[in-house]
Amino acid sequence: MRAQVREWLSARPLLVDLDVVDLAVAEIVTNAARHTASGREGGGVDVAVRTVHESESAAALAVRVEITDDGGAVGFPVLPCKEDAFEDADLCAESGRGLGMVAMMTDRAGAVLEREGERRRWRVWFEVPVCAGSEVRA
Repeated sequence: MRAQVREWLSARPLLVDLDVVDLAVAEIVTNAARHTASGREGGGVDVAVRTVHESESAAALAVRVEITDDGGAVGFPVLPCKEDAFEDADLCAESGRGLGMVAMMTDRAGAVLEREGERRRWRVWFEVPVCAGSEVRA
């Protein structure tokens, strides 16, 4: 997934922090594989990448990456606020801080439950800013 997102970004004249994008994508995809049907045989994730604009003719303000799992999660993804991302975290634990890192590294992040009949899938997303000087061709 990281390679696909990086390929999409490199095909466009956008200046974004690729290290942040790589880490956030890896964290969210890993969570989908560990906690949903995405990690089971035949499972996968869907990824969508798009630019965020203030208006249709304006330059891109941010890049938004959305990762949707295959459903079947027992719980739900919790993206904490930047201010308290690690307030309740067990800093000695082997896991449990990834979505806090995503929240702290990115401009915005969240999760949306998608219902398709009986199927419930989570779309976890984040946005990173496009650096000044980047131009998006119309």
